[in-house]
Amino acid sequence: ADIRVAMSGTPVENRLSDYWSIFDFVNKGYLGSFNAFNEEFAKPIHFNHDMARVEHFKRITAPFLLRRLKTDKSIISDLPDKVESNYYSSLLHDQAALYQSIVDQTIAQIEGSEGIERKGLVLKLMITLKQIGNHPYQYLRQGNKEIEQSGKSQLLAELIESITESGEKVLVCTQFKEMGDLLTQFVTRITQMPPLFLHGGCSRKQRDEMVDKF
Repeated sequence: ADIRVAMSGTPVENRLSDYWSIFDFVNKGYLGSFNAFNEEFAKPIHFNHDMARVEHFKRITAPFLLRRLKTDKSIISDLPDKVESNYYSSLLHDQAALYQSIVDQTIAQIEGSEGIERKGLVLKLMITLKQIGNHPYQYLRQGNKEIEQSGKSQLLAELIESITESGEKVLVCTQFKEMGDLLTQFVTRITQMPPLFLHGGCSRKQRDEMVDKF
């Protein structure tokens, strides 16, 4: 191709070298070889927090980047300001017991491990606790699927009832596909109407139809 363009919502995924991969595709050789980039930018910035390197990196990449920010009114002047309302829910008794049990078990494993195994256990624990906080069934894959088994689900039910009674539309987001399946059941029960569930397994045609219907 004579012209190449890369689009990304997150230019830096996990490490600065991701930036190099994108640039090497659209403007090959501009940031040097992979090893040279690591020595000149990635290591000083990541390990030493070298702000001089950061500023230099920003200057040499800026001419090739077009970045849109939600706060930029020149992009869309009629975009209303975001209003955040935070709601907090407590774990129910069985949820809390399961949560504490998993914490105790995993902490014992973490204390007896090191290196990459230790990091893996910490990451696994974080994901597990998110799942239990959503609904015990999401973690256990068995047992009671009812809304009443999760404090978070109960709060969600109250919010959805209030929103739908007001005739408003609502988007409910989750990072877990299996929680989305549960939410579909919950919303159907609350509203007596099956919701649209858009996820990575949907075809382009299905996605378009859901967006249009919404």
